[in-house]
Amino acid sequence: MKIFSFLFQQRNATETSATSSAFWHELKKPDVYPMVFFCLAMIISFNSNESVWQQNVQLAQSFLQGEAYLDNRSQTFGYFQFKGKTYPDNLVDTFEVNGKHYWHQSPLPAVVFVPFVWLFGPLPLQNIFSIFISVANVYLVFALARILGIERPKDAFLVALAFVFGSAFIEVAISPNVWQFNQNAATFFTLFSFFEFFTKKRWGRIGAYSALAAGLRLQLLPIFLFFAVEFFFQEKNQKRIRNFVSLLLPMILLILFFSWYNYIRTGSVSLMTGFVNNMVGLPDQLTALRDAYGSFSLHFVPQNIYYYFLKGFTPVTELNAGGANPFHVISPYIYISRISAASILILMPLVAFIRLNALKKPLVLRIFATTFLILLPLLFHYYSQPRYAVDFMPLLLIPTLMSIHSPFTKTKEAVLIFFVLAHFWFFFLSFKMYY
Repeated sequence: MKIFSFLFQQRNATETSATSSAFWHELKKPDVYPMVFFCLAMIISFNSNESVWQQNVQLAQSFLQGEAYLDNRSQTFGYFQFKGKTYPDNLVDTFEVNGKHYWHQSPLPAVVFVPFVWLFGPLPLQNIFSIFISVANVYLVFALARILGIERPKDAFLVALAFVFGSAFIEVAISPNVWQFNQNAATFFTLFSFFEFFTKKRWGRIGAYSALAAGLRLQLLPIFLFFAVEFFFQEKNQKRIRNFVSLLLPMILLILFFSWYNYIRTGSVSLMTGFVNNMVGLPDQLTALRDAYGSFSLHFVPQNIYYYFLKGFTPVTELNAGGANPFHVISPYIYISRISAASILILMPLVAFIRLNALKKPLVLRIFATTFLILLPLLFHYYSQPRYAVDFMPLLLIPTLMSIHSPFTKTKEAVLIFFVLAHFWFFFLSFKMYY
């Protein structure tokens, strides 16, 4: 196995003054510990709720039986309608090939779950893993905040809470359902790749983490491209070619894996996992839009520009047949819709702290360019929802952390706490209004 050893070689790169062990020690400080307790309590309690959407576990069961489809994993907890036909709920978002239904998202979580399912049976593994992943994401944001200049541990952890709970990320962090779980894991690898980039800068690990992020969500492929570009701007090591190969190799292996996996399922070599023609459990009007224009079309660009840049909160209304105005707003007055996105400033209010002088840094400009590449397909997509913004939120976090100054004033602390409370409120309202 020495052929792959250079992927994880140690380098004499400049280290940040604060080590990972120091970061862990800082979490024990009296002014940080209450926030740590709140964070753990929220993540553990919500991710412990029963989730019936355990398609990663079901796919792992299929793998153990030499299958790649979910038909034999059918559950009886409910059904959904798609184009006049009724299907069991666990087949939602699958796509059909020769009468078999295949999961449209990445198989990587199921691959990880295989030994656990083999040893212990179909446990709610998404719940268990989601707790550790969400905690790790909080810690990585905290560590990045300390690395990028937020001096007080209390301030850094408050920013971490605002990122995880005070934004659209809250839906991903505290829900173990398969869609949120996969996006949570992808965010973990994205944050981990930036943590490595700003500390030891071992290109093999950066390549592995960003490739895994793209492997979990194909939309994150531009992040790997970002690090490939940064390599040429920043790498001055004499072993430049070797380091570049170590950066590229994980992505090459991932492409080969997905090509083989899709050949087994569909008989064709492709990186697509099936999200273009999956059986969606969405309102009929959205399904009709996809049938009329396809999953991606110029037709959807104007509405998505409105959604991601201009749209505010959705009013809560009721029909008032006896009045001059047939609708009027009722309590709780506003919420964030789950079937249409809101502006980035609402979905990630932390971006309000980004200072204009941060745009003078070439690194930040390349981060914004990468953010645009991730956002671009979303502008053409027939369906937008708040958690899609989570894909580019780790990128916007970097200039935010470079701009926000520590120590925080009481006003700034109050604003960050307000972000957290508001998004908890809107998270619960969105589910109440949707269901």
